[in-house]
Amino acid sequence: KATDEAPVKNRQKVKESLNEEMIKYSEKIISQYEGKDLSIDDKFYFGSIYGLLGRFYGVNKSWMSAFSNGKEGKNILEEIIETDPNYTDAYLLLGMMNYYADRLSGVTKLITSVLGLSGDRKTGLEYLHKVDKNGILTNWQATMILIELYSRLENNKFSSLPLLEKMHKNFPNNSHFTNWYCYE
Repeated sequence: KATDEAPVKNRQKVKESLNEEMIKYSEKIISQYEGKDLSIDDKFYFGSIYGLLGRFYGVNKSWMSAFSNGKEGKNILEEIIETDPNYTDAYLLLGMMNYYADRLSGVTKLITSVLGLSGDRKTGLEYLHKVDKNGILTNWQATMILIELYSRLENNKFSSLPLLEKMHKNFPNNSHFTNWYCYE
């Protein structure tokens, strides 16, 4: 919202400023909970914050920080899945990481695989569909990600249409989803 409301010439600076604020905030939260005995729900949020921090660092092109934080989040969420395979929301970040890591190429793919972040496109889509169908906290995020993947990266607009219809039906006043649905 802040980016959209900024004058066009200032939008990139606003994005960068917001990203820096999110990095500071996420690092502050992580430092408060690092090394504490956490419930499974706390671990879910903790792992998700690490995943987001990795994404924020990726936006800044701070690749080593992006990879290390993403891997930490992945490890925490995999621990949750081992403890409770039915903790469906934990599959969101794991699905995203599997999908996007599989789509990397060249040196980046080599580095991520050495760092233990190799992926599998099929597993990523499977996990995201699982969250879309059964997630409690992150199901709509999974739906949006799947729409984006199918309509943009998978070049499979037909698979995105039922997901767009679902979003439009549940959020009829959201012009972004309506416009996206009409476009597709």
